[in-house]
Amino acid sequence: RRNIEASDANLEASFEIYRDTLVTLFSETALNYIEYRTLQERIRLAIANAAAQQDSVELTQTRLDAGLTPRIDVTQATSNLETTRAIIPQLKIQLDASRNRLARLTAEDPAAVDRILRSSGGIPTPPRGYSAGMPCDLIRARPDIRAAERQLAAQTALIGVAESDLYPRFTLFGDFSLQTISSSNFWDTSAGAYSFGPAIQWQIFSAGRIRNNIRIEEAATEQALRNYENTILLAVEEVENSMSGIANGWDRVATLGRADSAARETVDLVKDNYQNGLVDFQRVLDAERTKFNTEDDLAVARGNISQSYVLL
Repeated sequence: RRNIEASDANLEASFEIYRDTLVTLFSETALNYIEYRTLQERIRLAIANAAAQQDSVELTQTRLDAGLTPRIDVTQATSNLETTRAIIPQLKIQLDASRNRLARLTAEDPAAVDRILRSSGGIPTPPRGYSAGMPCDLIRARPDIRAAERQLAAQTALIGVAESDLYPRFTLFGDFSLQTISSSNFWDTSAGAYSFGPAIQWQIFSAGRIRNNIRIEEAATEQALRNYENTILLAVEEVENSMSGIANGWDRVATLGRADSAARETVDLVKDNYQNGLVDFQRVLDAERTKFNTEDDLAVARGNISQSYVLL
């Protein structure tokens, strides 16, 4: 009975490990999809900022030709533009890597994934206030915890298997055979032979070894218990971290949204003042860099919120 109990528990653990593998596969696919869309948005923002900075280069060149500004304004504007442009190939490398991971995770070739990814765009972000459930329910639903619990149950049953060696084992055996070389007398009683009887086996002189085996199984059960407890603690940590990432991530997105609006307005105001000779070009450079960095941070923050939901 203990052997059957251990085997059933191991079978159930295998099912949970299979489910945990599926959860991992789905989550990795979702995380890479969000990363892909986030990188797309960051590339779009970089291209848009590079176009705006190109206008600044042309503006400084026009003012240089008119003798209104020194050449350093042109070189600074050009340096700022090329620095932004240099970020785009780096982001594209990451984008291609994310696409290739999606192809591997979905067992598709990159060209097929490209066709799928063209069908929609934007960073998938759940509405604020969306609830993923209670932490206790999220933890209870995790297959890795259920697998660890079943592994503990299987190992506990093996203690009983080891303890059974302390008791005698009774076996009922039987045998029947035909002793003839002719098919004509198959059914004669003289052609058959049989034996039947009980047998007993008791390892009475191996009690020390058996008790040591029991201690080994008990130690293995203690190890399985610690693994089960650690799995639960890790699950609690991951759930709490993800929920914190969601709650604080929304606050960060809101703050960066306000900063982005202010940065856009600042760029427009500073450029107007520069054209009117009220400020130097360094103010324009600082404003453009701040605007680009804020927009990029906002895109990353939106992607991080979605990834936190997936991790949860």
